Amino acid sequence: MRLPGRRHCERFTLEARILICAPQTWQQVRLSGGTELSFITAGESSTPAVLLLHGTPQSARYFRDLVPELSRVAHVIAPDLPGFGESDVLPTASFPAYGQAISELLLASMASHPVGRAASTQGSFRP
Repeated sequence: MRLPGRRHCERFTLEARILICAPQTWQQVRLSGGTELSFITAGESSTPAVLLLHGTPQSARYFRDLVPELSRVAHVIAPDLPGFGESDVLPTASFPAYGQAISELLLASMASHPVGRAASTQGSFRP
């Protein structure tokens, strides 16, 4: 089956655009402590990367409308933070533990690919 070009995706519903025009890959990575972290990737890995971090009590699906649009110009990584969505709960939940989990995710998924921007629904931003 041949997928439509991106310029033809506008005529599809949002749900169809997500499934057909901006394919996403659900993946999991095992962290050093044994916890499984689930995440979405979309877009070309050769483009600048964007990390999307959801708030609580949400999951990476929070960005379902944004991922297809961003994936046109960026490589999108949207994890289910530990304890949310499809990710396991951390043995000890703390801000440093969450930071370590995200660091390990980035190291595993983008060894030499720098993150261009980071967005969070928690209200913090760090370029």
